[in-house]
Amino acid sequence: MNLKKVEVDVTKGTAWRGGGTTIGEAYYHIANASKDRYGFPAGTCPTVGSGGYINGGGFGHMSRKFGHSADNLLDALAVNAEGLLLKRTAMGDAMFWAIRGGGGGSWGIVVAWKLKLADINRNVTIFRIGRAEKKTVVNFVRKWQAIAYNFPNGFHLRAILAANSSRIIIVSFSK
Repeated sequence: MNLKKVEVDVTKGTAWRGGGTTIGEAYYHIANASKDRYGFPAGTCPTVGSGGYINGGGFGHMSRKFGHSADNLLDALAVNAEGLLLKRTAMGDAMFWAIRGGGGGSWGIVVAWKLKLADINRNVTIFRIGRAEKKTVVNFVRKWQAIAYNFPNGFHLRAILAANSSRIIIVSFSK
């Protein structure tokens, strides 16, 4: 079994993803195999491991529209405490539910995930607004909080508050 393998079935819109793959590797193989038709709701850091990410629920940029990573899990291969390799039907509903957000390693060792892929729009807009004055940052965040909850599910907007080495507060919005 190759834990770094990603097998994409473009006709069914699914992929088997080895438990040793990173999010970036999965994104790459899914996009490449589907000619950018499919994606998967996951995070923004390409070096995060798939197993822990999905075991933890898996929130990402596409979650508003497509749900969390764990919501898109169709099947899994997991090794239980007795050393048996189990698919979804053999592990039962309780274990399958638990590996979809119950925390990594507690219920078995997941060696592969079968995912429902998201049929995505190829057009993406990204922008960043940075402001250094504290009053301006507060005003931006207030405005963002007042409108963000009304956006449609396909629209992702986040605010990141940070301080740089000069202790200046910065707010960054991304859509």
